[in-house]
Amino acid sequence: LVFALFGFYIYKKLKLYTDLDAQRLISENRVPPYLKAVAWPFFTWILNYIIRGGFLDGWNGFVYHGLSCYYGWLKNFKARTLKSMNLKKLRAFES
Repeated sequence: LVFALFGFYIYKKLKLYTDLDAQRLISENRVPPYLKAVAWPFFTWILNYIIRGGFLDGWNGFVYHGLSCYYGWLKNFKARTLKSMNLKKLRAFES
């Protein structure tokens, strides 16, 4: 039960902060291109976990760097989705 509640807590926080960061990226007009949005979190994981020695932390390092990269991917994906939805609304409004 404790692990289920902790997982739900992490999910809610992840959703909240990725929503806020995605809105910030859109307001600053810094939405990454598609290839960077998809590939950059994976390269960040390789950089942090393998090259910078995150593997020395064992399982905790693997989970931490995995969640960190998932956060970056989700933030970029949400920003691109929100931007495309806003563009569709603008085009429908202009027509």
